[in-house]
Amino acid sequence: PLYMSPEQCAGYEVDARTDVYALGVMLYEMACARLPFDADNLMGLLTKHVYEQPIPPRDLGLSVEIPAGLEAIILRCLAKQPTSRYSTMAALREDLEALERGVTPRAVIAELDRSTPPRGRPPLAVALPPPAAPRSLEASPSRRPLWRFALLAVVVAIAAGGTFLALRSTPVALSMDKGSFPKSIAVEDPPPVEVEDPPPVEVEDPGPSLVMLESDPPGAEVYGPDGAVVGNTPIAVPRPAEGDAPIPYEIRLTRYRDRTVPVGPSTADTLRITLARGPSSHPTPPHGDTNTPPSTDGDATGFDTIEPIQNDLIDPFGDEDTPAGRRRRSGQQTER
Repeated sequence: PLYMSPEQCAGYEVDARTDVYALGVMLYEMACARLPFDADNLMGLLTKHVYEQPIPPRDLGLSVEIPAGLEAIILRCLAKQPTSRYSTMAALREDLEALERGVTPRAVIAELDRSTPPRGRPPLAVALPPPAAPRSLEASPSRRPLWRFALLAVVVAIAAGGTFLALRSTPVALSMDKGSFPKSIAVEDPPPVEVEDPPPVEVEDPGPSLVMLESDPPGAEVYGPDGAVVGNTPIAVPRPAEGDAPIPYEIRLTRYRDRTVPVGPSTADTLRITLARGPSSHPTPPHGDTNTPPSTDGDATGFDTIEPIQNDLIDPFGDEDTPAGRRRRSGQQTER
């Protein structure tokens, strides 16, 4: 969970941009020697991944200076919305290689575009600031190798993966040919970036909130409104949006009474349900699925008790001391 993306924490569908987020957590940890998000429990950690923004590395007061370009790349990887991150690992690799060559990464240019107030004058907003970033990177040559080794390690890790090799095969060759000339910034590459970047300005959807269901005793099964098993307690379930009806969840545990718990928009972050002992409305067979309950009229094994049957047939060869012999003798006396 330390490297889970917001959409993965909320139970949404994930794609390659989820891996970009996880790599952003690793970059942050390598550059700052700490994780961007941490908490004492799972619920707190998931909440931070979904809602809380990471502290910029340069605001942590580290003893090692973090370049502005590296910070912009890390923060773009950790964007809450997948559309605000790098769409592929090849695009992330391109920015890392540009930063290594001393060229302003596209993430820095996009950040400058978003932070510039007058959007009606592109030449003043975009053309002037980019050259300042390379000069700041070269101002402290003694500290540069510390983060350069981290960048090289990440680039090598990306190149070593088979999946990443397939993604970067053709696009990276084009980007290397294009970025091998330092004068590419003077030719004004930013305008195409400016056209593509306005969508991230939209209001970000934080995704659904989560409610933690806990039971005493734990390990109870949780059933959704459709009757399907959601999981066992403790478990995090999505909170309905404001204005939606509460979602009923049924808590079941063998030898305990069933409990139905509604989860609504105003429900607390954690619900603790104490189960009372008693017969369950949905008992679970102890030895598999049996359609016929065990008999209660027989012995402890579940079978009916069979009483022995006395055989009163007359033994024609019986002697006088047996019941058959006495009957035979009585019949003979009557005939006489």
